[in-house]
Amino acid sequence: MRILQVTPCYLPGHRYGGPIASVHGLSRALCEAGHSVDVYTTNLDAGVPLDPLVPRTERIDGVNVTRFDVQFPRKLYRAPKMDVELRRNVASFDVVHVHTLYGWPTLAATRAAWKAGVPYVLSPRGMLVRELIKQRSRLTKTLWIRAVDRRSLENADAIHATSKAECDDLREFGFELPRIERIPNGVQQNSWDANLEAVSPRVRSALGDKPPVLVLGRINWKKGLDLLLRALQPHADLPLVVAGPDDGYGETFDALVEELGMQDRVQRVGTVSGADKAALLTQAALLVMPSQHENFGNSALEAMAVGTPVVVTEGVGVASIVAHSGGGRVVPYEAQALAASLVELCHDKRLRSALGAAGYKAVNEQLSWAKVGKQFEQLYASLSHGTTMRRPAA
Repeated sequence: MRILQVTPCYLPGHRYGGPIASVHGLSRALCEAGHSVDVYTTNLDAGVPLDPLVPRTERIDGVNVTRFDVQFPRKLYRAPKMDVELRRNVASFDVVHVHTLYGWPTLAATRAAWKAGVPYVLSPRGMLVRELIKQRSRLTKTLWIRAVDRRSLENADAIHATSKAECDDLREFGFELPRIERIPNGVQQNSWDANLEAVSPRVRSALGDKPPVLVLGRINWKKGLDLLLRALQPHADLPLVVAGPDDGYGETFDALVEELGMQDRVQRVGTVSGADKAALLTQAALLVMPSQHENFGNSALEAMAVGTPVVVTEGVGVASIVAHSGGGRVVPYEAQALAASLVELCHDKRLRSALGAAGYKAVNEQLSWAKVGKQFEQLYASLSHGTTMRRPAA
């Protein structure tokens, strides 16, 4: 099949974390399975321009990547030349897979697919959650959903959700949705080179003499980092390392660390990759994901894939996988319950080893990108082989 993925941000961008990794993991797996995969994206990384030296077209792990310049309004990722290219080429693809909401690329791709009679899948990527919309940009997002994204959702040939939680979130809006396909994200097997000699000084220093509690992801208001700090504050023997790009919450986080008197045992190391990321994942006592809400939770899978146990709150989409696999603990979004699990695991190396082994077995046997990619192959094939398409309202 010829498959087109459309996403506002892509490699080497990293500020959107999980969604970028997921789109590339899927695209790479599809290429390895023998399909032709193109990615249409922009030259922005979460609103920040990529380095001018990043080529406009390139091939990454077999994936054909085309980047289009963004023009005003930048916040919507408006890329007029992408629109031209979509209208010119979309009919040559068997299926189009569009990722995220609230942006111009989604609007352009869905409209082009309709007009050309090409089936498309839409992945909201955790961006359609009523409670989170109420807390940030409520009026703007509500208007955009009603005027633009509702039509894109209702006229899709399929909606992709990564977890039961995301399925429930989607249904809360009362839209007339097509079939919702629940397919989890995957992990790239054998992708971590834990060469400790190649670890940077900042990460080596952060690891210290005692395995830390690890947070791996964007420094964002919805990630529950305030809850985590309050849970850890009474337990002075538990160090914390926070790795990931600042998504607008860094100053607030640092101020709370200082307010709670935790400067000596909390370290932020920024965005990590390669040996640094591998070292953190393999040397941490555990990975914690204390989010208020998370449609999936890629970093939890990455930790489990190397045998590191995880602690996640109930609002994290991957919680059901953690619970079913026995790879960690699922706790309420509450400081005392979170602290109890963190203390228990950090003080019991044998328990950490047992949970880590269970998670490693489940993730590597069931959630490799090669296996997850086959589920998408089946979905795409069902849409491109004669399924009756619904047309947009005139």
